[in-house]
Amino acid sequence: MADFTSPLHSMNRLDPATGDNFINRYLVLANIGGGAQDGLEVPLAAADRVMLMPEWTVEAWVKAADPALASGALIRRAVGNNLGYELGLSDGVPYVMYQTAKKTSIRLDFGATDDKGNVVAPHAIPAGVWVHLAASWAPTARALSLTVGTETSGLAVVRRVFSATELDYLPVDGSSFFSLADPTAYIVNEGGVDVEKKDWRGDVFLDEVRIWTVARSLVELDENRTQLIQTGTPGLFRCFRFDDGGMTIEDFAHPGWRTAETYAIAAADYGVASTPEALVNDAILNSAAEVEYVDGAGAVVVKTYAEVWADYAADPAAVDLFGVADWLGTAGALAFRGIDDADADGMPDWFENVYGVDDAEGDEDGDGLTNLYEYLAGTVPNDTANGNADFHALAIAGDGLTNGEKQAFGLDPRLADSDGDGYSDYEEVYGLKADGSPVDGMFRRPDEDSFAADPLRPLSNTRPVLRHLVMDGAALTIPPQARHALPSWTVMAMVKPDSVANAVTLFKRQVSENGVNFELGWTAGGMPYASFTPNGPAATAFRVPENDVVGLAIEAGVWTHLAASYDADARLLTLYVNGMPVVEREDLRHQFTCPAFGDGILAGVMTGPVFNIGEGLDGAIDNIRVYGSALPASQIYRDHRTSLSSNEAAAAPYGEETGGYRALAYESASEMLARPHRAGQLIVKFKPGVRFQAMEDAHAALGTTVVKTSAFTGVQLVQLPAGADDAAAMEAAISQYRAWTDQIEYVEPNYELHFLAPPNDALFNNLWGLHNTGQTGGTPGADINVMPVWDAGYTG
Repeated sequence: MADFTSPLHSMNRLDPATGDNFINRYLVLANIGGGAQDGLEVPLAAADRVMLMPEWTVEAWVKAADPALASGALIRRAVGNNLGYELGLSDGVPYVMYQTAKKTSIRLDFGATDDKGNVVAPHAIPAGVWVHLAASWAPTARALSLTVGTETSGLAVVRRVFSATELDYLPVDGSSFFSLADPTAYIVNEGGVDVEKKDWRGDVFLDEVRIWTVARSLVELDENRTQLIQTGTPGLFRCFRFDDGGMTIEDFAHPGWRTAETYAIAAADYGVASTPEALVNDAILNSAAEVEYVDGAGAVVVKTYAEVWADYAADPAAVDLFGVADWLGTAGALAFRGIDDADADGMPDWFENVYGVDDAEGDEDGDGLTNLYEYLAGTVPNDTANGNADFHALAIAGDGLTNGEKQAFGLDPRLADSDGDGYSDYEEVYGLKADGSPVDGMFRRPDEDSFAADPLRPLSNTRPVLRHLVMDGAALTIPPQARHALPSWTVMAMVKPDSVANAVTLFKRQVSENGVNFELGWTAGGMPYASFTPNGPAATAFRVPENDVVGLAIEAGVWTHLAASYDADARLLTLYVNGMPVVEREDLRHQFTCPAFGDGILAGVMTGPVFNIGEGLDGAIDNIRVYGSALPASQIYRDHRTSLSSNEAAAAPYGEETGGYRALAYESASEMLARPHRAGQLIVKFKPGVRFQAMEDAHAALGTTVVKTSAFTGVQLVQLPAGADDAAAMEAAISQYRAWTDQIEYVEPNYELHFLAPPNDALFNNLWGLHNTGQTGGTPGADINVMPVWDAGYTG
């Protein structure tokens, strides 16, 4: 399939030297010829010129070998004699600026900010690295934003929000024109005379320019900045990828040669020369496909590609077909993910054009593989000559399954282990290894329509391998995502420290030199805390507890569930220990703003936001969870109980240690029965999807009776037969339930629990008369001393 290409889809130009489907390219700004005078004009249709843009976003990737020399407008919109907006570099410092209808200039530079959000120290982009720049205007939020990020960093953000008292702030709007890559003039001294010059100095490269008529969110910018944008995406006004080569810069918001005259930027208009492709794919030259074009004399000509190539020197049309403008570069180019798929059926547009298929679920050649699976498997969807060979061929993943088997179970034929659980798809389907020996703990599949273990569910194996992370004091850095920028949040984890002598930061997302979005940990000695710190060097942390609380410290060698939440609307920060709210603090004076984003400049380096887990922790951590809202206390308590009952944290590690993880076995029945429990009673949880009749059959086989079923979780309380309440009988029943691994999620004794903490009422901490720790500034212990009474079992 790699030998074919589409004459209608430029992103499928093959590189004959490597066989790659297309060549990544960018615009070399020093080579834009006459464009250096006023930039490259973006061609506009008549309707585009008069289009209003009350909101907008512009974005591009840029790389400068020496940022100090990089100055100019990367993307500009002019509205009459006013500036609609401009995204550019000034001595390497990113900026966005615009004018209002009254010609007031509004400018936002990138750099370190103070606690008011004002940029106090402009910061240039790093040298020799691709940097993503984006600017947006959101009128409903009255906010101008500038975001900066590299390929590996998260997005740093500076923002100006206009107050309700500011009146002259709206960007000017109206009939407009656009330009790209307009350099700033500079003065040089030549022979004692100051001379003004206007060009791009040094190596400055531009890629993936996008102009939007909507205000894109931080998450949208982050998740799509290295992803190909589809034609027809709402709000996409222009998209210049530069990867298509040729003598024009194609607009992928209006792709194809049919629209090139209206929307493409032509190299010939700026005196930019071209270089023929060094090699041309044989599949193109041998193709019978014909191309229609207008030659230099204005006549319509229809020729094959081979005919045009053969007459390259004399035929000006061949320049467009086989030439590449000299303003394009390839060395160190960015690679973008995704495919062009206008109908969103999973098959790329070029594939549909080359093979004449459009229905992803159809089977053009009748071999049993759908057209979509033929694309995924790398086979030809309209090849009727090979019968069912494609269906029965081994998948390219090399795990032993055929293409047909991959399709039957909804697996990707390019992946050997679709659910990433360490068992290959073949092993999970057949319950056998490649050599025919059984997979430990798996039964062979019962029939051809089922599997031994679900190859799409990593925890469905017959003997689930449960793990927790063993930390050695070094922090685990989470890959940056804009989704982690949370005005309100909840973070939680189960932890078992080897020692609490040193301070530990379980969660910390830092967004600027001083700004911290969320933080949870404990101080030396084990006192847990939660906090956030607003942006700005003068800001102080908003933290709970403000002072140590007697009896709150966690213990070494014991599993403890720690959680914290912040509700930005209620301005309430709450700390939880073992599912219970233990201390909270409300920002009554509205003095603290939780920073979801910041300038991303840490220790003078533009790193973007940094999210670390487990810094300073020597010990185990499990069930790490981050939520984008402040969960209610009841949900946090349920999460705590789920962590305990599922054995994901309570069991002790055993066996060999690999890569920081230790395998966990089910806790033995004898170990569970060693804790206080109700004799003759078990808690049983069936897996999702198990039929009611199967549950009844399981209970009947053991003679157990269902006493109660939780409507919320489906957990069942069962009573063993009379006389089966001793440890041996209960251990046998637990083992039997566990043997039905395809049906049972977990089974455990009905433990006897005792209150060891205050009530989980979120407002209990306000009732100082019941339990006074000095939480309101009063005298600790000045209460009615009700806690010992409750601990003794007296309630009411």
